[in-house]
Amino acid sequence: MDEPPDLFELRLDRVVRVINRLDNKISRLRAPLVITARHPMEGGANRLSPLQRHNLLARFLSRAGYIDVELRSAPVFVSLLRLARRQNVRRIISVHHLKGTPSPSRLRAQARAAKTYGADFFKVATRTDTPAQLTRLIDFAAAKDVDIAVSAMGIGKLGAASRVLLACCGSYFSPVVDRPSCMCHSAEATSRAKCRLISFARSEWLRHVESLKRKSATF
Repeated sequence: MDEPPDLFELRLDRVVRVINRLDNKISRLRAPLVITARHPMEGGANRLSPLQRHNLLARFLSRAGYIDVELRSAPVFVSLLRLARRQNVRRIISVHHLKGTPSPSRLRAQARAAKTYGADFFKVATRTDTPAQLTRLIDFAAAKDVDIAVSAMGIGKLGAASRVLLACCGSYFSPVVDRPSCMCHSAEATSRAKCRLISFARSEWLRHVESLKRKSATF
């Protein structure tokens, strides 16, 4: 990798079966690590129990710069979040709306709830298959009316375009689209990374438009 990203995300739920091989490989990464073990209800792999996910996060906490815990898991992981604070590991509290995009008011309520658990960042990923869904997510991210740093990203048909638009709104932790485990901190991302993201978003948008044209032609 010629130019490392600002951060790497380690999805522990996805690598649990090879977890003992990670220690040596992690030391080769040239950027801080975000660790997460995703809840099964929010896209987590391998149907891990809360205890399994807790133990994975605790095992790698000393190697991390950030820990990402879902809002629904925060009440169970309070002690782990406190330990992260003592070890100067920054805390991300996240929600993943895989089937739609809630109203900005609901997202604001979730951001405030994340703050009560000591979050340094509130991360939200929502389904953005339609312009209306994307607009709701942008409205939330652009309002800047919650007292917490926000990382917002879309998934689905307009996901790539959403990341460009949300980065322009000041969203943190934009994924590098050709390297899904890598992230750019929006305030510090290099111009080359931004150009890759914009180029990918444009191509995805054109592909989406062409798909709509083909569907229209069949009627």
